[in-house]
Amino acid sequence: MAPSICCSRFGATNGAVPLASLIQDANGNFYGTTLSGGASNLGPVFQVGSNGDLATLVSFAGPNGAKPIAGLALGGDGTSYGTTWSGGRE
Repeated sequence: MAPSICCSRFGATNGAVPLASLIQDANGNFYGTTLSGGASNLGPVFQVGSNGDLATLVSFAGPNGAKPIAGLALGGDGTSYGTTWSGGRE
């Protein structure tokens, strides 16, 4: 059974405005992004463990991307891939 995820679990430090769908790994963990929140308020990548615990895995800060609006994709090797609306190195 999937853990329940509610917007009230997100806050300024771990994300806000979840827009995209989630992906699930072989261990039952879910991964996603939010448009804002995180350490720099530019969005994070988060994980919801099979036990329902929410953890921030990456906080976007500009040079590593900003404002993810799309979901993640899970590669065959278990690596997740995604894009951000802005940021990144020039």
